[in-house]
Amino acid sequence: MKRSFARITHGCLRANDIIARFGGEEFAVLMPQTDNEKKEAFVVAERIRENIKASLTRKWEKFPYPSITVSIGIASFPDDGRSMDELIESADRALYKAKASGKDRTVIFKKED
Repeated sequence: MKRSFARITHGCLRANDIIARFGGEEFAVLMPQTDNEKKEAFVVAERIRENIKASLTRKWEKFPYPSITVSIGIASFPDDGRSMDELIESADRALYKAKASGKDRTVIFKKED
């Protein structure tokens, strides 16, 4: 599954974007040259989420759940973190907000959250 996920995700990205595995079932996508308002990152994240769901659900005949969910958190440098640790923490908080609010969605980090 991880290879399928990487292949699907890579197909949604621009040539200069980077995807990396970041834990068990977590991945990080670095998107240099993306606007600070995160609109472009949100569009790409939603495209990734929708493509993964459409591609992987059809392949799993014995998946134990009705469908898979893809939750995504978005944070941007330097607004949401000036160090790698701060940026990861912000993206992680957005990811957990996506999971806590029903999963299967993309959430943009906001400092007041």
